[in-house]
Amino acid sequence: SGFLPPEAIHKFRDQNEMDGYNAYWKHEKDNNTERWKILKPRMYGGKWFVVKTFMEGDSMENIGQLPYKRLKLTKSFDSWSVGALFYELICGTSLPGLKSDQNDNLVDGQSYHNLLKWNKDSVHNVYADLEEKISDPGPIQEILSKILVQITKDRPQRISMKGIIDNPFNPDVKTTPVTKLYSSIVLICVQLLLEDGKYSTLNEIGTGFVVDEALGLVVTSRHVIAKKGRIF
Repeated sequence: SGFLPPEAIHKFRDQNEMDGYNAYWKHEKDNNTERWKILKPRMYGGKWFVVKTFMEGDSMENIGQLPYKRLKLTKSFDSWSVGALFYELICGTSLPGLKSDQNDNLVDGQSYHNLLKWNKDSVHNVYADLEEKISDPGPIQEILSKILVQITKDRPQRISMKGIIDNPFNPDVKTTPVTKLYSSIVLICVQLLLEDGKYSTLNEIGTGFVVDEALGLVVTSRHVIAKKGRIF
């Protein structure tokens, strides 16, 4: 969940919503499964938060009603994940205000809250962190300002993968290690573009890795596309 966009988080409005959610995931909750440790609601400020997850398959037995619509993987969804990965590769941490474990899952209610309420101040914190890490943060800030933004009626989608690749930021590989990070991000973007607009459903997303043999890098990503049993 550490690479998920704000629209993937739900805040319970009342106890009925929480009861429905717990009933939906009753089997996981009652058996305290490893999955439930990720699914269980997190509290912050007297409110409870969850990731908008759901089950697939006709044989799934549940008695609860989810309080949110099922998420659909979109190009904007992928763009956020790439932006979050870009930030983490450069700064070495999760996005400002978010705490993730070794599996890149958000660990507490405050992180869920901060992601859901992501705003201009959050982006300014991203800018400040980049200024501490690299000497010329402007071009990278420009990219992330178009990626790490909330989806609204006035801004229905984030910058596309093609837009990220076509961005003028492309530093000299001989003068800065950031180029290696950028090149690796571009590899991920290209792989997503190769899907030709046909994105797999959320349950097909898995952990994968990209090996950049030219630069000797291995980039881990929680949001690479899985298609026909293959992890790109």
